[in-house]
Amino acid sequence: VYFWVLNREEEYECAFKLGATGVMTDYPTKLKAFLNNYELNYQGN
Repeated sequence: VYFWVLNREEEYECAFKLGATGVMTDYPTKLKAFLNNYELNYQGN
């Protein structure tokens, strides 16, 4: 499942909790920082 044009961290988090396999954004650097943090905090959950 791919989500298109998510730009806020709240949107990223919701999408990945719903099982997203991809996210399109206008802010790729912001998404990368979120993913680095998300992987550390949610790994194994």
